[in-house]
Amino acid sequence: EQDLTNRFQPLLSDGHLLGTDELGRDVFSRLIYSLRTALLIGFAAELLALAIALVIGMWAAYRGGRVEQWLMAFTDVMYAFPNYLFAVLLVVIMGRSPLSIVVAIGIASWVNQARLIRAQVLKIKTFEFVEASRSIGT
Repeated sequence: EQDLTNRFQPLLSDGHLLGTDELGRDVFSRLIYSLRTALLIGFAAELLALAIALVIGMWAAYRGGRVEQWLMAFTDVMYAFPNYLFAVLLVVIMGRSPLSIVVAIGIASWVNQARLIRAQVLKIKTFEFVEASRSIGT
């Protein structure tokens, strides 16, 4: 809300962490309010990218063989595209909405995570407790 009596308050003044602007509005509350959409899009896109990376990385490492070769070849092809250019292209195709932005960023940014997940699963597959559980038939 506007409060013309508290215009241009400095940092850490009475109840105003980042001070106030020319109309007496709290700068910190305006900053938090404006970040809602950006934080929602960022977290949702990262969760989508992580979900895609988990599925592809774990499936490739678990199955091995031809499946791993095909998935890692697909990952390498996706790695060749510039992430943000690919995301902008997807947004142009899907339209400008927060959901399309989340999907575009998520689809464009899963590649590095998939490689890391695959490497970790391959490492865990060689541990002794995994071999012991396989030997008893689980």
